[in-house]
Amino acid sequence: AVTNGNLALSIDSSSPALAVVTGGSTGQTVAVVKVRASNEAMNLTKLGLALSGSASDVIDATIWASINGSQTQVGSVQFNQGSSIATSTLTTMVPLPKDTDVLLTVKADFAAIGSGMSGTEGKLVKISPLNIEASGLSSGATLATSQSSTVAGVRTFKSLPVFTYDTTSGVLQSGSNNLLSLVVNANGTGDVQLYKLTFAVSTTSATLSPTGLTFSGPNGAAGITATLDNTGTLLTVSFDSMTPSADRLISVGSSKTFTLRGNV
Repeated sequence: AVTNGNLALSIDSSSPALAVVTGGSTGQTVAVVKVRASNEAMNLTKLGLALSGSASDVIDATIWASINGSQTQVGSVQFNQGSSIATSTLTTMVPLPKDTDVLLTVKADFAAIGSGMSGTEGKLVKISPLNIEASGLSSGATLATSQSSTVAGVRTFKSLPVFTYDTTSGVLQSGSNNLLSLVVNANGTGDVQLYKLTFAVSTTSATLSPTGLTFSGPNGAAGITATLDNTGTLLTVSFDSMTPSADRLISVGSSKTFTLRGNV
C-alpha cells in the first residue's frame, strides 16, 4: 500500500516587512508562502488567501511560482465585497518535490485613493495564506492543510514623500555648521504634508550640542522644531500644526529643500 504524504503551509521568513504604498500601485509583493510536501511528491492545485482589511482596497491578487526556472503567474483571486476569503484554483499546477520547500509569491494591485475611488487613506491591508490543496503523485490522494498566521501587510496612502539627502561634504568646524541637506518630493499622486521627521545621529570625535539646532526650509525655520534626545543619538523634527510652516506642504510633483544646522 502507498502511504499518503503530508502537506505543510507557512509564511516564509522572506515575506516583506510592513510597507507603505500609494493607492493604485500594482504588482506589490504582499506575501511569500512556503509549501512543503513530505513522504511523496505532489502537485499544488489550490491556494486560499485571507484578507484583513477591506475588499474595496484590493483590485486583485496574483500568485507566482518558479516553473522551469522562471517566475510564472500560476493563479489569481479577487475578494468579493463583504468577503475576507478567496481561493484560487491554480491555472498552472505547481510541482512540489518530496521533502523540498517551495515558495509562492503573492502580489496585489491596490485601488486608487481619492474622490470617487474605492481605496482608503491609511488602511492596513494584509493578504495571508489560509489553506492549500494538493494531489499526491504516488498515492493519488487529495491532501489539504491550513495555517492562521498573518503577514505584516501594507498601509495605503494617496501620496507619499520621497526623500533625498546629503550630509555635509566638508570638514566640520567648532561652532555652527550645516549638517544635512534634505530634498523632499511629493510623488505624482497627490500633495503631502510633513508632520514629523526622525534622524539617527552618530559621531566620532565631535559632539552635537542639543542647543542651537535649526531645520529650515525655503521660507525659514518658523513653525519647525528640531530636538535632540538625551542620548544624543536621535534627532526629531516636528512641524507645528497650530502655527504651520509655509514649507510643511509639498505640492504634487514638486520638491522643497531643507537644511539642518547645529553646533558641534
